[in-house]
Amino acid sequence: MMNILYLNPVGKIGGAERVLLHLMSNTRTIFPSAKITLLCLTDGPLLEATRQLGIPVVVCSIPAQLSQMGESQLREKSNFYRSVPKLLKQGVIASPSAVSFLRRFRSLCLQLRPDLIHSNGIKTHFLSRWLSPQIEAKQIWHIHDFCSLRPISKWLLYHHSRRISAFMAISDAVAKDTISICSGKNIYRLYNTTDTKLFSPGPSPNGLLDSLAGMPHTTEKVVRFGLVATYARWKGHEIFLRAAQKLCVQYPDLSVRFYIIGGPIYDTSAQYSKLELNQLIQKMGLQQKVGLIPFQKDTIPIYRALDVVVHASTLPEPFGLTITEAMSCGCAVIVSQAGGAAEIFTHELDALGYPLGDIDTLSHAMYRLASDPALRNHLGKNARSTVQTKFDTSCIIEPLSKYYREVLEIC
Repeated sequence: MMNILYLNPVGKIGGAERVLLHLMSNTRTIFPSAKITLLCLTDGPLLEATRQLGIPVVVCSIPAQLSQMGESQLREKSNFYRSVPKLLKQGVIASPSAVSFLRRFRSLCLQLRPDLIHSNGIKTHFLSRWLSPQIEAKQIWHIHDFCSLRPISKWLLYHHSRRISAFMAISDAVAKDTISICSGKNIYRLYNTTDTKLFSPGPSPNGLLDSLAGMPHTTEKVVRFGLVATYARWKGHEIFLRAAQKLCVQYPDLSVRFYIIGGPIYDTSAQYSKLELNQLIQKMGLQQKVGLIPFQKDTIPIYRALDVVVHASTLPEPFGLTITEAMSCGCAVIVSQAGGAAEIFTHELDALGYPLGDIDTLSHAMYRLASDPALRNHLGKNARSTVQTKFDTSCIIEPLSKYYREVLEIC
């Protein structure tokens, strides 16, 4: 019997974890007799969601000092020299507990005797590298980011790619970036997917967004814009707020509201706090127009309650799962047109695109959609059709089967 072991750094559910759930579910379809196991480094809702698929979960608890180490802050040059000493200090503090943890991790993996190891995050990529040669399993690293922008990830891929059977990239942009680091390896492109049966148009409770944000309810017709993202600084919260400010100043009679939905869900420092976002909102004079909604486990009612979803990332997006989820719900979407996000849509057909970080163009796109309900309807209808055709969960069964069989060298 074939054994497939999935590795994931966290038990929380973010975009990479939703992708992982789809992968494991489809793997059950492709290899119904295979033994599939998830090994996770922290507890959280991902474990229960995995068990609901009928897949057992093993937890190898990572020490807090290691869990909190992250290289996201190294992506911005302004933070680089300040962040490197901090990461080194964290590494020194974590060293004693790291040795014990590595032994436990290796022992658990040996007991599971996998034929294929599919790692879903940079921390587990690093850990899986230390399993050889004790474990002779084929290894796939699922690449969710532009590793060339992350010094540690880039070093890891360059120096250890010879031990890896294949890489799986979530977009053509990420595949190209991965090739630039470790050419000569099998690099597969497998788009992230969305369950279009769940993420679908439908009614939302009246006043849901205002209730969640603690804003006064209004009886007038309001066009509601939303940014759905973690509080990672590169997700463009300030761009979104500045475009909203510009729109409100230029067109004061427009009945609009703006919502930031999300939270600081990862254990790294390169993210906003709620206090910082509130300070930005007050500084821009948007207290009556903008509401903060905490992280929502179920975002479907949120998308259904929004008229427009804005993607505002200030760096090229590796893919943009929020984009396809919003499109699947029939939302009109405005997208920062760079990286993998640019592969998802066609400008003016199923979404509106704008240049990375361009506040003026974003604000104008907001005005177009706020003032033209027919355009919102046109984009939303076409958006759902696009996701159903290209990004539904069923779309990965054929390529995933092909890639796994090639790596495992089976017919």
